[in-house]
Amino acid sequence: MKEEGLFAGKNGWIFTGIILILVVIAFTVVVYFFITYKDDNAPYTFTKNLPMTNSTTPGTNIYDAKCNDGAFVTSFNSNVDKGINQLSAACSNKEILGPFGSSLAGVPGNDVRSESGFTKVNVWYDNRVNGMNVFNGNEFHTIGTLIGNENVQDCGADGRIVGLIGNGDGLVSNLGMICGYKYKQQ
Repeated sequence: MKEEGLFAGKNGWIFTGIILILVVIAFTVVVYFFITYKDDNAPYTFTKNLPMTNSTTPGTNIYDAKCNDGAFVTSFNSNVDKGINQLSAACSNKEILGPFGSSLAGVPGNDVRSESGFTKVNVWYDNRVNGMNVFNGNEFHTIGTLIGNENVQDCGADGRIVGLIGNGDGLVSNLGMICGYKYKQQ
């Protein structure tokens, strides 16, 4: 009895082998896609606190505030005199963090906004926080005065600032950023 069809005989084994190889390749491509897929709309749920400044006069009021639901900071608002007297932040979910410090002194309304969030803040301090450079990619804005020691708070290109840590009383004495990431960092 003679075998017939695509899977019959010597040619059948070759054809079956080719089909199996193609199935393995397709399976590998699908698995690779699911392992490496990154959703641009994923929330910033994985967080990391960056080291805050170390001023010579730390305040007694401690703050540690983070945007909820994977949101990120889209604006900073401050009152500035010789240093940053008061600082607050707004989140992409419209939540407000702060205010921290005191609003009794300084020029109000120093707003810095970025709908896509902030990746880095350089904080300038001595016995209090004097100023900040707030970055979104290569673009940056200055709040206050850039004098004293510099503390670089960098979340990296994949991260966004999602919160603030620090302390102060009438002024913002120490400041650090909380970074958020869409995916767990190594």
